[in-house]
Amino acid sequence: LMSDDKIFRRHFDRNDPLFHGGDPTPVPTGGTRVPQGLTEEAPPGPVEPPLPPIPEVEALVQARGDLETLKKALLAMCTPVDAMANTRTLLRGGAHDPEKRQKYERTLEEQKSKRSLAIQHVLNCTGEDRKEAIDDLIAIALRDDLTKEEAADLNMRARRVTQSIFAEQKRMLQEIKELKKKQREELHQ
Repeated sequence: LMSDDKIFRRHFDRNDPLFHGGDPTPVPTGGTRVPQGLTEEAPPGPVEPPLPPIPEVEALVQARGDLETLKKALLAMCTPVDAMANTRTLLRGGAHDPEKRQKYERTLEEQKSKRSLAIQHVLNCTGEDRKEAIDDLIAIALRDDLTKEEAADLNMRARRVTQSIFAEQKRMLQEIKELKKKQREELHQ
């Protein structure tokens, strides 16, 4: 064991012939020199021709992208609703300073505007298959009297919807993989 340690340490002693494996060339820094062996082109490997597009796969990819957009839109809708609930709590808590009160009221109006844009985006992304669940979320988000607890409940409901979307995206991805695998198998027969 001790001899292994001594041999290992010799690789780092500049006066030892084993220093850097016996190669006295200084190691370049700064990326100015390309290491030997990396200057040549890599040998060309086997290139498979691209697979022809499968309409079912393209439709699934598009549907997965639409679901991802909806997922992000739902989360974006909850952010201003939370901010509004927090701001309302501050206002109810007795913002006696007129400047603070004005600031909170401005914040509330800004968040209402953001909420409206987010809800519109959610509506644009929603398909008929999820319309009922999304409409319930939007009805809650549109309330101007939500408490922090109700906003947290909205977040939980939105999270459940996004989890179901994620599960569907996972299923779609598996279906895409199976269709592509089947296509490759059919081409190689």
